[in-house]
Amino acid sequence: MTLEERVDLVLAVARVLFVNGQSTEQTLAAAERLGDALGLHAKVIPRWGELQFQSLANDARLISAVSADPTNVAMGRVASAMRAVDDLSTGRIKPVTPRRRGSGPSPKHHRHRHGYSRSRRRRAQRR
Repeated sequence: MTLEERVDLVLAVARVLFVNGQSTEQTLAAAERLGDALGLHAKVIPRWGELQFQSLANDARLISAVSADPTNVAMGRVASAMRAVDDLSTGRIKPVTPRRRGSGPSPKHHRHRHGYSRSRRRRAQRR
């Protein structure tokens, strides 16, 4: 994973926790633990309407932010995200690098033997 992908992953998980009802203290601790597991010695800072990621690496300062307003309570999402943090930080699972453009067809654009995508075939069946 690239540095940007690791930062994005930490911020995405922190955002899921923060906006869905996890306490700020536990959100920041989970984000820090995940960052450590990904080799990022970083800090996530809650700010008004956003979460900010800060890291120092090789005399360079990296700052990234994502909007996050805690307006929801979805403890199922929180529990799933916390399990993912635990699994990633203990090495039970590894982060998956997203596919890049040009690396082949994505599943939703996969052409079947008749030359139609799944969504086109479904629309044709409804008619």
